[in-house]
Amino acid sequence: MIVESDLFRRLRLHYGFTARFCNPNAGKEKGNVEGKVGYTRRNFFVPVPEVDDLQDYNRGLAETLDAHSEEQLHYERGLSWADLFQADKAHLLPLPKKPFDVVKWASCTTDGYGRIALDGCHRYLASPSLACVSLTVGVRAFTVEIDAPDGTPLRTYRRRSGKLFTSDEDPLALLEPLSTRARAFMQSSVCALFDEDVRDAFGSMATDELKGQVKVISRLAQAYGMGITAQAFSEALRATRKMRPADVEMCCARIRAQGTRTKAARELGTRLADYDGFMLGGGDRDGQAAAEG
Repeated sequence: MIVESDLFRRLRLHYGFTARFCNPNAGKEKGNVEGKVGYTRRNFFVPVPEVDDLQDYNRGLAETLDAHSEEQLHYERGLSWADLFQADKAHLLPLPKKPFDVVKWASCTTDGYGRIALDGCHRYLASPSLACVSLTVGVRAFTVEIDAPDGTPLRTYRRRSGKLFTSDEDPLALLEPLSTRARAFMQSSVCALFDEDVRDAFGSMATDELKGQVKVISRLAQAYGMGITAQAFSEALRATRKMRPADVEMCCARIRAQGTRTKAARELGTRLADYDGFMLGGGDRDGQAAAEG
């Protein structure tokens, strides 16, 4: 009796094809397919490749295979494999507009810290406020999606593999509770994302001021991402010796649009503070004349 897996059944229904199963251990029934598997293995996987990032490797492999198909000619028709494939595509039915989502949905119960566990040793933080609740989790090849109790996507993490213990935390999940416990922020994994000068500046702040900064971090991280926010705090502190919210937000917007400024760019760029001096009647006259000219 043949029993289809749930994922394969959904794939077949999504693309609208039927399945005809061969006998087990009978490679002769699909010899052409087996031959192509051997051809691909000998030409593209010998010697055995070393892979650091599977997604990057797959993209490069696809480009290599496409180039190979354009170079190889059919032994009888004299056309390239790529041209023959395009001719075949013209006779195929159109694919659905929405691609098939290769995902396994599961129900996971969070621990006392609001984390879910997969494969026994990989933990992913949903939210400290969602401790000991059941959440829907979508496990894909490269990502793990955690949905909120109302079904909306809450967090997405890079999927971990292997047998070593891992624990992933989205900084946004920690910022809300940290904004009410500012001193705990200094020992958190979120604070560790900032450079040493910024951390020292946080450590010298009064409690109320630090709470305000944590709220600013939370707001900007949601809008620009944690990486850009951390860079913006560093730039604002370096340029003004302060971390005023407006200055940090301006840095966030510029970094997202243009990237981090180099030292040479900072030295060559216009200092807007000079114009403040001119407006207030300060500054040297030569500089003012040059600006007016």
